[in-house]
Amino acid sequence: MTFLTGCFWDKHFDLAWDEEVQLPDGEVIVVHRKTTYERHSQGLTKYGGESGGRDTTLTFGAGGTTGQITQLFKGFRPLFLGRDGDTWYAVLIGAHYYKSQEIPGQNWGKPEGPNGHRAVKLVGDKFVPISLLELPTKFTQPNMFLLYADAKEVSQFDGKRVTLADKARWLKLHPLGPGDLKIERPKTSK
Repeated sequence: MTFLTGCFWDKHFDLAWDEEVQLPDGEVIVVHRKTTYERHSQGLTKYGGESGGRDTTLTFGAGGTTGQITQLFKGFRPLFLGRDGDTWYAVLIGAHYYKSQEIPGQNWGKPEGPNGHRAVKLVGDKFVPISLLELPTKFTQPNMFLLYADAKEVSQFDGKRVTLADKARWLKLHPLGPGDLKIERPKTSK
């Protein structure tokens, strides 16, 4: 009986790391990233069983008078973060879940473009949804760590710094799907 009680882990758990992100202008910043996972089945180890990423919290230095930004994205994870002048933008993938869009500051708009991405812009100290058509056209390539793997494999990064070289190695093992290779805008009718 004692052995079995050790097999029951909390339904939700976090994995967090510091991630090097190369901005489109070549500058490299460090973003603290925390992903909350939801366990779908139990395993014999803490990260065993099946689980999926649920929410992502980003913390980074936006510079200037804005300073440090911390933003929760319920149901979403960023695939891109960039700056145009003094304005920060991000592109998200994911979906709202049970009324999450009704929580103040958590409605990330409707999916757009062929890959269902959503664009957001930093206004003050919070991101707000915008159309992908408002995203500067120079932003075309994802630059955030996309984790299509189970929590057991991702847990190797928990509490560590993920470098650009780590991300390149990861992509060799876990190539991106067609929908994550490029940020594509919706087609406009003329």
